[in-house]
Amino acid sequence: MRLSLQHPIKPCIWLILMCLHVLVLNTLTSYAQGTYPIQRPNANTPNTTEGSPNRDSTVALPEIARNTIFIEGLGNGITYSVNVERLLTPNWSVRAGFGTFALDIRVPFTDLVALRGSFVSVPLTTSYLLNLGGSASNLEFGVGITPIFTVATLTAPIVGNVPAAFATVLGTGVIGYRLQPLSGGFNFRIGLTPIALLSPFFLPLPSVGIGLGYTFGGF
Repeated sequence: MRLSLQHPIKPCIWLILMCLHVLVLNTLTSYAQGTYPIQRPNANTPNTTEGSPNRDSTVALPEIARNTIFIEGLGNGITYSVNVERLLTPNWSVRAGFGTFALDIRVPFTDLVALRGSFVSVPLTTSYLLNLGGSASNLEFGVGITPIFTVATLTAPIVGNVPAAFATVLGTGVIGYRLQPLSGGFNFRIGLTPIALLSPFFLPLPSVGIGLGYTFGGF
């Protein structure tokens, strides 16, 4: 039996173009708008009441860019995925992605019996970022699910071509390293991304992932 996996990029071109469009529009304003308005007392302005700080004497610290677009190889999307991620707080993030690949299983030396189909994966994860010393480096710990949708055709003598469709949900996680500057810029991540079959029985499988992207603010 021969098993071959292909990675058609064309179904993702529209998503990549849309993400790039959002990236260009929002990067222009990401350094002028405060995504998380963190404030600190102004040391040059005296308190109006002894023991009580002046509420108007604050200055804004640099913004935290909370939007990321990245492409991940292997990882939570099984083969690859195009992803959008957003920081809910400086330490918590949520992510959604899209990946697709083709499956072609044939009996050796013949095309009389074959299973051909397309798979779509939708990785959905949430992660906690443990910052390392106030730098752009973080340890990432995350959990999530990856729904898998499949449309396939079974080819065999007598029955001919039999269409089939099914869906399943895999459990997944993240344990790794992430480079993500708070003010935005180049984003890099690498780590363990284990997946697990949840039904009809539990079957954990090892996996790794590496991602490259860009972090920006603006909204």
